Amino acid sequence: MKISKKNQRLGYLHERLSRNEIVSIPAMAEKFGVTERSVRDDIIFLTHLRIWRSPKTVRCSEKFYYDIRLNRHREAKLDVAETAANILDPTASIAASPGTLVAMTFGELADKGGTAAIFTNSMALIETRTEASRNITITGGEYDPEINCLVGDKAIGGFESKCREGLVGVSGISAEGTLYVGHSPEVRVIKQMLDSVLERCVCVAEISKIGRGDPFNIGNLVNLTKNNRRVVLVTNDPADWEEILGANSKTTKNAFKNLQALAEDNELFDLEVAERKG
Repeated sequence: MKISKKNQRLGYLHERLSRNEIVSIPAMAEKFGVTERSVRDDIIFLTHLRIWRSPKTVRCSEKFYYDIRLNRHREAKLDVAETAANILDPTASIAASPGTLVAMTFGELADKGGTAAIFTNSMALIETRTEASRNITITGGEYDPEINCLVGDKAIGGFESKCREGLVGVSGISAEGTLYVGHSPEVRVIKQMLDSVLERCVCVAEISKIGRGDPFNIGNLVNLTKNNRRVVLVTNDPADWEEILGANSKTTKNAFKNLQALAEDNELFDLEVAERKG
């Protein structure tokens, strides 16, 4: 059986980290022909699945150290996932996009005993809670190992059925509420997923995504409220997470304030702030 490039990458990274070696993210990205963000996501993926829990640091391209032992990004994501799981209707039909935070939210929802019927093109949802996979309907499509999901016309067609609620993860949200993702193949699929949502769409974004752009625009939070559809953005309070914002703190805080103002001006758009637990 042919091993996917993503699994090859994960296996190589797991082996190196298990030996407590310092891994160069730029070197990993060059070796496997992927972006440095993909390598970082691999590291988070391994720690999320508790495959590797070593406190060894990993050398990053911006000359800072990503400390897996502390793993503040993961803690921030867990807070968002728990808050979003409490917002979603555990008995609803939910259209779900790819994304680590979407998978974590599904995990929290499953842990609470939710019986929601999930429609998704994300393979990570099954990998997150295999015992809850009976409630998941996977769209058709071509498998893209770079983002661990199904793409193409069949994936788009899989979201033609309407769902009461939606759960979407993004790689960036501008101060004006524009939603971004980092991979071209998923754009049309996520747009169709968003169109399939009837009543409420929950967008999950860890605080470092706020005020950040990426190459591909999939919509806008305020525009998604058309047809009386409620939109909820779940994120962290930037004041609670200075250590992961670093030099981007001012930009993130300004964008966060602007999104708060947008929520105040639009009765169908809510901004929910996840309480810091860790």
